[in-house]
Amino acid sequence: MENYKHVNIERKNVLILGLCEALVMSMNSILLTIDPLIGYTLVDDKSQATAPIALFQIAGMLATFPASFSMKRFGRRWGFILGVSIGIVGTGVGIYGIFNKSIVFFCLSTFLIGFYGGFSGFYRFAAADAVRESHRSRAISWVIAGGILAAFIGPLLLIWTQNMISSQLFVGPFIGIMILQISTLFLLFFLDIPKVKEVNKKSESKPAIEVIKQPKFVISLLGGICSYGAMALVMTAAPLAMTMHQHSIDNTAFSMQAHLLGMFVPSLFTGHLIERFNPVRIMVLGVGINLISVTISTAEFSLLNMCFSLFFLGLGWNFMFISATTLLTEIGNSEDQAMIQAIYEFVVLVFVAIVAYASGWIIDQLGWTALNLISVPILFILLITIGFTQQQRCYLKT
Repeated sequence: MENYKHVNIERKNVLILGLCEALVMSMNSILLTIDPLIGYTLVDDKSQATAPIALFQIAGMLATFPASFSMKRFGRRWGFILGVSIGIVGTGVGIYGIFNKSIVFFCLSTFLIGFYGGFSGFYRFAAADAVRESHRSRAISWVIAGGILAAFIGPLLLIWTQNMISSQLFVGPFIGIMILQISTLFLLFFLDIPKVKEVNKKSESKPAIEVIKQPKFVISLLGGICSYGAMALVMTAAPLAMTMHQHSIDNTAFSMQAHLLGMFVPSLFTGHLIERFNPVRIMVLGVGINLISVTISTAEFSLLNMCFSLFFLGLGWNFMFISATTLLTEIGNSEDQAMIQAIYEFVVLVFVAIVAYASGWIIDQLGWTALNLISVPILFILLITIGFTQQQRCYLKT
């Protein structure tokens, strides 16, 4: 009976985290679509249109250490509640900034929402805490699968709210974002995951330098950098590219929906694939799928091609990102994980922030095709590193 009760608690926690993931990914899909467009209307130098998205990534980067260690101190639930509360304030600032056509307030808004994003990035790690060790990859996969709902909620909410206030095209979507955040806040009060100190500790914590030298950590970190970096490079600029090619916001939202389906639908089975074939092989498969995305995207710029290329971009991200996260949870004990997760998230988001900011300049100066081709060497760095570690058989060591 006790074991049955424990399993039910695990399922409840994973379900809540999956729903929270769906809501935050819905928020992100709206932001990724409209932030570059808002930035484009508020700045004179159009190459700086993606600066707000870069601030979003920088804020997420800065949030990683306070998020991880606040959760270690106060527990996952209160850490997540703090994060979403900051996001709600940021959305209110954004509405004010749009009404007053203030790039300063809009950037502050994006920063605060991004800070919340840094906290929400730990939903998948919380899922790993919430279940038995043998079920970690499935729990991570199922939480990320919550994004399947985001593939419908985000684009539909954007379409429904864009004309909510006729004089201000983008205020309606920000009101929609606030509704998503308040819904997340409500769900989090039902989360029940023990604090790290309550989890069994098998060994002493390791110094950070010992952790980051481990081959498994290196592969996990590169997997996170390459999956998110390649995706951020293309996705940040995609709304601008579609606007430049005279596509409507509805078409942009439709292509975003295809991307989100690619990101999250495979999560229904990615965990099983990882358990069967191991995370490194699934990561390599993800790299190959990303290269297919580049091929389609550079062939011809049309709505159909954009939908297919963005779908494969999301699919490649899914395989690479869940594999990288699974590897990360296998390193060290419960005490090490707060530090490991913070370092991982910080480094990944530093790279993503740089890429997101640069994407605006790249598409303005070099064009859509060049922007896609730049992701190829990023992916090959990961392949070369995996090839070396596989040859040495050292990726299996912790």
